[in-house]
Amino acid sequence: MLTLALPFMLLMTYEEWFLRTFEMQSIYPFDATRVDPEDAGEGRLREVTLETTDGEVLILWVGMPENAVATILYLPGNAGNLATRADRFSHFLDLGYGVVALGYRGSSGSSGRPNEAALSSDALLVFDSVQSLAGTTNGAIILYGESLGTALAAKIAAQRTAKGVILEAPCTSIPDLAKIQYPGIDLSGILTEFWDTAAIIGDMDEPLLILHGADDQLVPLAQGQTIFALAGSTQKWMEALPGVGHQGLWTETALAALDAFLERL
Repeated sequence: MLTLALPFMLLMTYEEWFLRTFEMQSIYPFDATRVDPEDAGEGRLREVTLETTDGEVLILWVGMPENAVATILYLPGNAGNLATRADRFSHFLDLGYGVVALGYRGSSGSSGRPNEAALSSDALLVFDSVQSLAGTTNGAIILYGESLGTALAAKIAAQRTAKGVILEAPCTSIPDLAKIQYPGIDLSGILTEFWDTAAIIGDMDEPLLILHGADDQLVPLAQGQTIFALAGSTQKWMEALPGVGHQGLWTETALAALDAFLERL
């Protein structure tokens, strides 16, 4: 750890280095464990690797759609790894959708270190590669962003064309979250990662569904409501889930809203 940190220590004070490290570990506490999809209980998925523009190797889980149904590009949150979401991928496969799930840099066996610029570039690369990855001639892609992944889904939707976008517990920006999680402390001059979804969500016009726990203490419901209001989509729906926090959002109510949204596309 000290060897890796030494070059940065030459350019910044220890306090600055500590705060930078704390920021990165708080935003990207990824689980690097590499698990085969079959070992996670979903044999319909296969592991695929994709090289990034700067030579890193991304791990993706891929499953083909049935009968030319659209493919869902799944962008996870920052907790756990791909294996912890196998049941979600199974739900989409059961409905006939293809799945391409991205293991971020430093997560699920992917190489490299995460940061906003790198993850954003990787997500666009994967989006542009979905058709060849999923082995389908149907180019329709539905974006599913979960927590941190909502910021990536919004960035893609603002720059590309998707069939639909699903955001699970989106935040307006990292600085906005910092104000809530660290009240009374001004971190504006310290943060280097911003994920400012509020600034770009107006640039997307795809059909949109937002799922958000009404009792979410990590990313308050008000932030999801702000993203909903700012979204440029003319067709948009939001489901606030009573009694639900940041985790466990896939309740019967959420799944009903999700499946109904997919049917409308």
